[in-house]
Amino acid sequence: AMFTGCRTSELLRLRVDAKENEPGHITPEHLHLGRRSKHGVNPYALVGEEFRDMLKHFRAWQKKTESKWFFPSPIDSKKTIQPEALNRALKRICKSMSLDLITPHGLRSYYVTKRRSDGANDIQIAAEIGDKTVNLMQTTYGSRPANWSGGKALSWIPVKKPNVKR
Repeated sequence: AMFTGCRTSELLRLRVDAKENEPGHITPEHLHLGRRSKHGVNPYALVGEEFRDMLKHFRAWQKKTESKWFFPSPIDSKKTIQPEALNRALKRICKSMSLDLITPHGLRSYYVTKRRSDGANDIQIAAEIGDKTVNLMQTTYGSRPANWSGGKALSWIPVKKPNVKR
């Protein structure tokens, strides 16, 4: 979600056995998402360097699951996880790492903030997250201030790992 700006409902449709133009099909530049939720547009997510690296590790893990889903259910690997499972997992992980709560929508919001820090304009970002209009994106995530100078570019990967309580 952080690398794509996708909604959970869009990610849960992804299958590793996807053919071209099916949800889950990956090219070097794009991840095909299929239809967007909430009548969104643009069925593709960009695949950048860090996302490509994450996908490499994902594929190694996924081979062990023997599931066709990107997010297999731990109860029945023939099914995808339930939509609320991501939220519960984030709550559990944030608590164990003494982090403020991160929600699936917070990951989508981070994508918008990250892409703005990269210098992408709001028209491009709205298209990337599948919003029909720039106004819809700006209403949800705020408008870029008129005097915005870009600031320091954010990273997809944390510079310092948080202390983990075990």
